[in-house]
Amino acid sequence: MSENTQQARTVTSADHGKLDVRALVLLAVLLAAGFILNFTVGKAISGATGGLISPEFIISAFCLTILVVRPNIAQALVIGLISAAVIQITTTSPFIDFAAEGVAAMLMAAIVNGMMSGKAAKVVPLVGTFVTTVVSGLIFMVIKIAMIGAAQQLAAAMLPVVVLTGVFNAILVQALYLPIRKALKLNDWARPQGVRRPPVSARKHGSATMDGPFGWGRAAHPRNAGRSESSRGIHAIQCRLSNHRAEGRLVLLREPVEQGR
Repeated sequence: MSENTQQARTVTSADHGKLDVRALVLLAVLLAAGFILNFTVGKAISGATGGLISPEFIISAFCLTILVVRPNIAQALVIGLISAAVIQITTTSPFIDFAAEGVAAMLMAAIVNGMMSGKAAKVVPLVGTFVTTVVSGLIFMVIKIAMIGAAQQLAAAMLPVVVLTGVFNAILVQALYLPIRKALKLNDWARPQGVRRPPVSARKHGSATMDGPFGWGRAAHPRNAGRSESSRGIHAIQCRLSNHRAEGRLVLLREPVEQGR
């Protein structure tokens, strides 16, 4: 009996959830762009709207970074603190931003990690950035009130600015996320690293799937019906990843490939 061994190839995907050098470089580039935009476009928009909209491009920058990198909560805190450090260069209220941006960045990471793999993924940049900006502004406002008082006056002056700035940042990040993702060749539904993809001939076998642990499907080929475990062991099991959504999860279909005789 001759055996025809078919070599599977390994396909890797873009890294998510790693605050590595590339992620820090991306953050640095976006923060630098945000810093420059604050001095130019931000001041122009603020002046044109009478101060009702005061874009904070630094918040947009770290929201975009979190959308691309997908950090965990602790890593998001680091991103928020780095962003707050940049804001210290121009702020008139030192150190408040460390609390505001730290909490806001962790909130953004929680929203992204919780919703980006579901049906609402398309609006996560919009919704996440709006919520993050508003929460950051509210924290800043509450700390400012605690420091100097005048709660009613400050709240009346700042609340409209916080909400309108949130709307502006949300639209900006929603518009920029897709071009940045394409430029970096990222895929929201990327294949996990190390998953082996079978050759084309191995994907011609049809099979029915059964739910397995953690939502992964396991397929049983008709030719294997009635065979013992040892008999089935002579067949190479190749994995094919079906890159579609099933309740927000990737579905792994395992299909047996019968060796040539």
